[in-house]
Amino acid sequence: MLYELSGHANLHIPFDLDVGLNPLTPITGEWIGSVFTPVDNLTPEQKALIEVSDACVAEMEAADVIVLGVATYNFNIPASLKLWIDYIARQGKTFQYGANGPEG
Repeated sequence: MLYELSGHANLHIPFDLDVGLNPLTPITGEWIGSVFTPVDNLTPEQKALIEVSDACVAEMEAADVIVLGVATYNFNIPASLKLWIDYIARQGKTFQYGANGPEG
């Protein structure tokens, strides 16, 4: 599939993230509080806490295609990939809750 995509002139690959070589910081209670704080009310410290998450969301939103090369351990994804998913799964930013559950 990736080989087929590489021939497309308009394919945009904005980033190459290796969460194994460049691990993300584990999520803390302060981080969770920051992502649930309205943007206008964020303190400089809260902005710094979610800066990497905001960058991950921006990279993902800019991508035409997302290709994941992932090993499985005990029938599950690595913790580093799960953490990246947690960084980009942001209520009100990348998804919202509607009448029928999560949307986005």
